[in-house]
Amino acid sequence: MPPQTSQEIIAALRESEPERRNEALAMLWLRGAKHTDVVPALIDQLGDEDITLRETAAEALSCFGALAREAVEPLCEALREPDREVCLRAAHALGTMGDAAREALPSLYDLFNDTDEEIRLAAAMAVTAIESNRPALIARLCELLRSERPRTRGAAAHALERLGPNAADAVDALIEALGDPEQSVRARAAHALREIGPAAQESVPRLLEILESGDLEISVLTALSHIGLADPESARRLVPFIHSGREGARMLAIATLGGMGAAAQSAMLPLIELMLDTREWGDVRKRAAVALAAIGEALGDDAEPIVEALREASEAEDLVVQLTAKDVLKRLMTH
Repeated sequence: MPPQTSQEIIAALRESEPERRNEALAMLWLRGAKHTDVVPALIDQLGDEDITLRETAAEALSCFGALAREAVEPLCEALREPDREVCLRAAHALGTMGDAAREALPSLYDLFNDTDEEIRLAAAMAVTAIESNRPALIARLCELLRSERPRTRGAAAHALERLGPNAADAVDALIEALGDPEQSVRARAAHALREIGPAAQESVPRLLEILESGDLEISVLTALSHIGLADPESARRLVPFIHSGREGARMLAIATLGGMGAAAQSAMLPLIELMLDTREWGDVRKRAAVALAAIGEALGDDAEPIVEALREASEAEDLVVQLTAKDVLKRLMTH
């Protein structure tokens, strides 16, 4: 039978049998607020000689959120543990406390330079969960983006990625980070811009330059697809990537062009050629047809070349291409 009382839970958390410890943890996740009296015992357990018990205590403290604020200082000490599992679980527990764990921020920022990537990312996640003053957090992360330590820069970019559109004020710093000497940092910066979305429009020219240089093809195309492109010149520069040697890159380029509507008119003929090319994979041709439909809907009366190409594709031998062409043609004719 699972432990029910606080005393039974504490006893189960100290057992050598993993199943018993897991039962106790499950009970805390379900009814942690009713068992806050176990927090002092868990803090004591953080200092136990047994690594497994320290790991369990750190994990259990994450069940209480801000109700376990008295554990902030011991958890900060646990962040310096040589055992990575204790450190990871301590970072997670601090993150669940939100603003109540503000005093842990310096210790968490120190972990941005840890040699273990998972620990760096756990620290970044905790920081974004704790710091309620968004302007202060973004300013600090932008400062860390310029750190002399590559691992710190990467963790800062990851934290900004987690903030998504709330990190719009960091766009300039992230554009600068796209030129970082470390590819992993450049990729993280592109991911952060992707999550910021349309508010990162200012980064488009730099992202296109990087794309044309051959660096970070998938990361940059994904960012561009989320940010959105709106001018014909961007469409023209994106067209060559529908013939990329990487399948994922091709799909992203095709989808992004489709999302541009009338601004992607220069992509109309290349996409038609792609859709009608029997040497291409059916899925690529299908994606081209869908993109053409989106462009055609935006072009209105100027979409006649697309309509004619779709009619031809509706007779294709490939059943998927044929059905897709018929479907998008129907959409265009009733638009």
